[in-house]
Amino acid sequence: MTHTELTDLPPTISVEEAGAILGLSRPSAYAAAGRYIETGEGLPVLKFGRRLRVPTPQFLSMLGVEPRAEAEAGAGYE
Repeated sequence: MTHTELTDLPPTISVEEAGAILGLSRPSAYAAAGRYIETGEGLPVLKFGRRLRVPTPQFLSMLGVEPRAEAEAGAGYE
């Protein structure tokens, strides 16, 4: 995945999508998400009931990728 593709990701992505980017199997991605919930280490996730979502800004930070500036990305949240 290119830098542009990474910085163009939506605000949250699925555990499966994050795992695929990292080259992890589905079970390994969910195990890393579970570790994050239990210990704060692993794949960062937000939990909405039974649904888990990976916040893109934290994910990019974990990868050492600088997110694009809001003005550059055209994200006008008002």
